[in-house]
Amino acid sequence: MHHAIIPRQLILTGPGAFLHDLPLEIRHNVEEIIAANPGLNVQWFSDADCYSYISYYYDSELAGMFRREFHGSFRGDICRAAVLYREGGFYVDLDVELLVPLTTMIGVSTTFLSAFTADGAMLNAIMACTPYSEVLHETLVELRKWYRGAVPRRADPRVDGAAKSEWMGPLTLHRAVMSVIQSSCPENTHFVPGSQLDWTCGSEVLRFYLEQELHCSVLESTAECSVQRARSPFVGLRYGIFTPSSRIEAKERQLIGWPRFEGCRRWGCGDPSYGLSEEALQVSWMLRERFLPCMCGAHFESGQQLVTDLLFSLPSAEQLAPACERFRPFVETGDLECAAAVVSSSLLCASAAAGSEPLLARAYLARALQAILAGSMLLCYEGMWMVQVEEILDQFYRLHTPEFAYARLNWTRHNYSREADESIGTLLHVWGVWPC
Repeated sequence: MHHAIIPRQLILTGPGAFLHDLPLEIRHNVEEIIAANPGLNVQWFSDADCYSYISYYYDSELAGMFRREFHGSFRGDICRAAVLYREGGFYVDLDVELLVPLTTMIGVSTTFLSAFTADGAMLNAIMACTPYSEVLHETLVELRKWYRGAVPRRADPRVDGAAKSEWMGPLTLHRAVMSVIQSSCPENTHFVPGSQLDWTCGSEVLRFYLEQELHCSVLESTAECSVQRARSPFVGLRYGIFTPSSRIEAKERQLIGWPRFEGCRRWGCGDPSYGLSEEALQVSWMLRERFLPCMCGAHFESGQQLVTDLLFSLPSAEQLAPACERFRPFVETGDLECAAAVVSSSLLCASAAAGSEPLLARAYLARALQAILAGSMLLCYEGMWMVQVEEILDQFYRLHTPEFAYARLNWTRHNYSREADESIGTLLHVWGVWPC
């Protein structure tokens, strides 16, 4: 039997650095969540906290997924999965309203808790798990597949069965749960959501609650639905979270909370980013993303210096390639400064290789272009990111443009091709450093 316990901590995520940065109605709900769970240590993760945590404990792919994601709810999906996997504990969305303390929702042996959504996916708005949970591990796997384009980005009967969701968080968590069941307890593959509360699956003890539509009356409040909920034009208020039961009589349903608090008036419950156009979301995140910490670190700067030194010695490919390869992990970070540093180092590598190894030089030019794209995915509006790149690389180009121009002449002299010449010309033209 599994003996790991769920840590007594509550993970909360939000865009700002402090709770008081939240809209008033959401802040009041969060304060009630915290007051109802005095035995839990609360950990607040802002966007900057999430990015720093993911960058420190995970790889550049996951950090890049977070940094390039301009939908706040999707960033929250990534962050909660990453933190819960390593730390364990409880998680709730900021708009969830519960009637019971979180610690009463788990059993003695529970290793993972969530709820099935009304449309058959998983409600990742409420979760609890032990550290290094199999379910959260598979969730991170599914998130990577999502961003790689390796899986459908909406419910597909071939993959998701009866689930109908189009949201990344609920779908990836549902796929993760199904993957764990398939590998650890395949006899439960066709289990019916809501048919029972606890499921033993290998070393995991899974507990699933159930989101269902409330029974409401606009004339009077009921135990599960107030008149305010019943009369609200916002349909999202008329759902509750219930304990599964084999008894179907409505009066015997055990309500434990609601996925949205009663004062919520629309999707997002006061989050100002909901309802914005895709373009507005990208610009909003662009302005805030600039203040996230650069995670390159001193080891990158020392590597950059090494490549700078290599520029003047023009070593053989055997010596050059290993030194330049250390920059590969930074290509996909989505961090503008890291990407700019990759561009800089890649151009240096191309310069060093151009005289004697034209194919290697072309490979490093290709990497520079790749890094440009990675760094500009968030910051391409109005050419604003280019200003930052110019600031970062200005000193480098002042110092090394003559050497780069000389290397280019050697390259084209040894291995001229129109395609290669145009590639170099494009790079130099972008930053206005064409030497001729």
